[in-house]
Amino acid sequence: MTAYVRPDLRDRGEAPFGSPWAIRGEVVRAVKNRSTVRFISHGQTYYLKRHDRIGMVEILKNLLVGKWPTIGAENEFRACCHLRARGIVVPLVAQFGESGWLPLSRRSFVICDALNGYRSLEDLLEGPGAVELNAWQRLNLARRLGCLIGQLHLAGVNHRDLYVCHCFYSMAAFARGRFDLGLIDLHRAQIRSVTPRRWRVRDVGALLFSCRDHQPTRREQGVFARGYERALGTEVEESFWGDVERRAERLNQREARRNGRGAPGT
Repeated sequence: MTAYVRPDLRDRGEAPFGSPWAIRGEVVRAVKNRSTVRFISHGQTYYLKRHDRIGMVEILKNLLVGKWPTIGAENEFRACCHLRARGIVVPLVAQFGESGWLPLSRRSFVICDALNGYRSLEDLLEGPGAVELNAWQRLNLARRLGCLIGQLHLAGVNHRDLYVCHCFYSMAAFARGRFDLGLIDLHRAQIRSVTPRRWRVRDVGALLFSCRDHQPTRREQGVFARGYERALGTEVEESFWGDVERRAERLNQREARRNGRGAPGT
């Protein structure tokens, strides 16, 4: 079943952590056929993502709403390796494996090192440990976030789950007055030679939607846009940003309906 073991772990064998289906630890997330477990081995913290067999009903449900279902861990494995090679901070893959060729019989897993010293931007901006950023810090964060997403799209990758909780920052760099950022949760990511405009709009729109409670100003959004364009190496047409705002608003309305609040303003 094992398809990849990181070179520095190979002296511990083809399965340096034992059977991925027998590993025990803290269950961080469990949804349908997927689970994420945090565990410690040899003093290092790892995250194990297990993808069990997916049923035909689940595949059809996704296809009927225009989504390609997440069938296995290969997306995350390839995206992490691809982005790491391009200097973007993402989890470092320790081991990856899969069995079964058909979607209905496939089981797979990926084990990654924890992003030590990094913390979710969501925790920085809200909750018990939130920090009140001053105007300069907010602008600096907007610029660095724009650069990060521009680098992601320049690398031919779209995240498909790009919310602020999946953007991480280095606590050590923040203490020195800098924002060094990274990304997690790439299980839905797609890799191409060029990221299509549609998927860039969806990524940036989802990020803007997830930041709505923090009320980014027009100036901050402009700084984000300039950082994004600088990383892409080209200016983006004005209609792109209009589409981003409309995408964010559609997500906002969808969440309002889901929560039974009705559309904003009604």
